[in-house]
Amino acid sequence: MKITTEEKKHALCVLGVSCAACRVLYPVFEGKEKINSFYAELAENLIDFFREEAEKKAEEYKSLPRREKRNFAPLRMNMFFNVTHADEEIISLTREYVFCDGKRVLCYRKSGEIWCTEREILLPAKRFFPHKMWKTAEKNEFYFDSGAVLIENLFPTAVGGDGKRTRLCDYVRETRFEKEK
Repeated sequence: MKITTEEKKHALCVLGVSCAACRVLYPVFEGKEKINSFYAELAENLIDFFREEAEKKAEEYKSLPRREKRNFAPLRMNMFFNVTHADEEIISLTREYVFCDGKRVLCYRKSGEIWCTEREILLPAKRFFPHKMWKTAEKNEFYFDSGAVLIENLFPTAVGGDGKRTRLCDYVRETRFEKEK
């Protein structure tokens, strides 16, 4: 199966100053129209949302006094995917969103999907997790990478008050499970 990456971008500058920029990278699978249209529509919706936020940020920049414009923090949004498994039966991938105002992370989220390749539908957690973990997996996110992996998003509770610099990987806990036989 051939997998390519599409990209959508949006940027907004005011008087030569970057006020906002968005970049969305999403996968395209050869011959999988339903899956491809799902991710193309998701990317377009995210860009539309970002355009509205970028306009607000541009208005904020225009209204600032001249001295404060030097300290202006631009708005940034990125969404990117990682295909973790693809074969004749399933396609599994993870998706990460990062939304920042300057250096301050406003939102970070990691999610996962597992698709049935033949029928092009999302698969439920009970197919991949042990019986005790079905409900937990359905409430959280999960993906497949030579075993089921449960994703628990910890943002914003993981944002440190201890003075240490927090990395994006600290906002997520991943637990790997082997399916019971």
